[in-house]
Amino acid sequence: MSIKTLKPSLRNSQETYQLEKLRADSLRDENAPVSGLAAWTRPADWVALPAVTNADEKFVGIWAVAPNQSLCAVYCETDSGTYTVNWGDGTANTVSSSGVTSYHIFDYAAAALSATTSTRGYKQSIITVTPTTSHITRIDLSRRHNASNAQRYSSMYLDISMSLPYCTYISLGQDESTWHQHLEQIKIYKYSDDWEDLGYLFRHCRVLASIPVFYTGTAAKYADYMFNACHGLRSVPTIMQPFFNQVQSCVGLFQSCFGLVTVELSLPIVYAAQNIFYDCQALKRAVILDIGSNNTTNTNDGSWPGTTDCSGWFGGDTVHALTHVEIYKTSRVRNFNSTFSQCRSLETVYIDPNTTSLVSVDNMFSSCNHLKHIPFFNTKNVIYWNNFAAGCYQLEYVPPYDFSGPDTWPAGDGSTSQNFASAFDSCYVLKQLPVMNMGRPYDTSYMCSSSYGLEKVPEMTNLSNTVNAYWMFYGCQEIKNTGSLVFPKMTSASYMFADCRKLINVDLTISNTCTSFSTTFQGCHSLQNVTISGNTAGITTTDSMFSYCYAMQTAPFFDTSRVTNMDTMFYQCHSLVNIPVYNTGNNTNFNSMMRSCHALEYPPALNTSKGTLFQYTFNDSETIKIIPNYNTSNGTNFDNFASGCVALKSAPTMNVYSGTYLRSMFGSCYSMQIANTIYGIRYTTDFDRNHLSNTALNDLYTALPNVVSKTIYVTYNWGTVSDNTTIATSKGWTVSG
Repeated sequence: MSIKTLKPSLRNSQETYQLEKLRADSLRDENAPVSGLAAWTRPADWVALPAVTNADEKFVGIWAVAPNQSLCAVYCETDSGTYTVNWGDGTANTVSSSGVTSYHIFDYAAAALSATTSTRGYKQSIITVTPTTSHITRIDLSRRHNASNAQRYSSMYLDISMSLPYCTYISLGQDESTWHQHLEQIKIYKYSDDWEDLGYLFRHCRVLASIPVFYTGTAAKYADYMFNACHGLRSVPTIMQPFFNQVQSCVGLFQSCFGLVTVELSLPIVYAAQNIFYDCQALKRAVILDIGSNNTTNTNDGSWPGTTDCSGWFGGDTVHALTHVEIYKTSRVRNFNSTFSQCRSLETVYIDPNTTSLVSVDNMFSSCNHLKHIPFFNTKNVIYWNNFAAGCYQLEYVPPYDFSGPDTWPAGDGSTSQNFASAFDSCYVLKQLPVMNMGRPYDTSYMCSSSYGLEKVPEMTNLSNTVNAYWMFYGCQEIKNTGSLVFPKMTSASYMFADCRKLINVDLTISNTCTSFSTTFQGCHSLQNVTISGNTAGITTTDSMFSYCYAMQTAPFFDTSRVTNMDTMFYQCHSLVNIPVYNTGNNTNFNSMMRSCHALEYPPALNTSKGTLFQYTFNDSETIKIIPNYNTSNGTNFDNFASGCVALKSAPTMNVYSGTYLRSMFGSCYSMQIANTIYGIRYTTDFDRNHLSNTALNDLYTALPNVVSKTIYVTYNWGTVSDNTTIATSKGWTVSG
């Protein structure tokens, strides 16, 4: 059986490590390294550059002279004296003082250039820069010509060689005014051993493809954005590995290198390595042989000594070609935040499991749409798991990670708890999670939300510190039983199990810190048994709590004394027969509370004295026979209050004097024979499609107060053929029907 057919189960850590290592070795043989990368070839019709060695002190470069004007600027600083620029086109040399920019305009018709025409259409001039009397300490090739009105333009350098042993600053890409979009090759034989920061050195050298010579200075430490937007690079220049061996910071090192296809790189003492391959759109394969294993440098704020930040490596939602990654020597890695985020073609990842310094994996694999197996690595000290594998639509396997958290909590950011928000959100085909021996989980909101294939709630420990658990298992459509879940500090259970369509049994223990059960079980079509225990006195909202629970027959009792919103609490509970007499003394919103409950015959007698909203409260509950006499004196909206209650024979005694919306209050109550028990009707209302006799209609008209231009609809009541409508019309009503 080939390695690709192995299907890992939830095995122990050592077995998992061996499997992942075997898979990595196998793939390294099959895919390594990406072939077909043609080596850069120097055009045959380019003029030869003068020889340069590390014993020299000079700069030479081929300048492409275009038919239109070609503007060139060179800036140098010296430790004393002047510097000389030979423009190579037969014009006089320019001798400039230190700190003064030398300007030149090339002439395409110059006789000295007549034999240098390239098949690309330009002519060529060799620019030579040398110190006149002392040493060049700084050279800037990104200065804009003073004759140009352009905010930014490209130089025409094609090929450069330099050896400037006293130079502590070389600028090609640091300045935004001039980019080198024609430079294809550069050789750097020497620069000063005092130069530390080489950041941005080659930035925006868009077609740079060859660096056959590069000096590794003894002081060089920083390489932030060094190759940013070097689209011509196909692989990491191997000549530069000695330089990378001493780099401490390389943020954005190869960011937006659109042509980079394969990477093999070692960064043994780096501490800042964020976004190094961000937006590398063609990158297919990356092997990182060492990432900070010998790092002893403090981070910028000194809070995480001797650790390495690897966040955002392949991010940007553009690294869609990447399929294979290997990362070795990871013992000092602190942060894998968003390292592989949105790598939508990623298939295989191997990570050296010795990640003992790892603290955060937020968004590490988020939106890796093709990834089926995430690798095992040491997560003992991980605190932040937010969005860890969210959006891994094809994820089939999660290794037995250690979720327990550090034994000694780091002082770096003052954290004393763990976050698992959306850690496995939208893992559509994932069937199970390993035991989650969580240490101090604070936030588990959305943890497994929309993981449609998850078959059971994972075994979880130490939920005693969890505060946020809303949307935790939303949309987990295969879960049938929750087991016993205890959340003594949870503040909200909103949407916690919503749309768990096969869920049957729930056992949930909370405390009075939990205030919201909004939509908690909405769409749990199979739900039958719910136990909510502990101190439930803190709950303030239960809107849509059980809506669309088609199979539930008996609603659970819990303390609702502080609840103010029960909107749609039991909407579409088709099998519901029993609702406890909840304490509803503070509830103001009864909208749609028992709407479309097709098996409910006798609603509970509730305290509705503070209720203001009664819209659709019993609408379309066809089996209701009696509605209790509720105190509705504060109600303002009764639209469709009990419309469609076809078994209801008598309206309850109720006061709607404060109501301004009364449309279809008892419309289509086909069996209703008594309606004069409703007092204070002052706005247009409907009793159409009832079973009211002429006597019942006259009694209803008699109960109506005096109004100005209001209408009462009584269409399709059999008593309308002989009712006395003048009883109502004399009070300002229009009788329709």
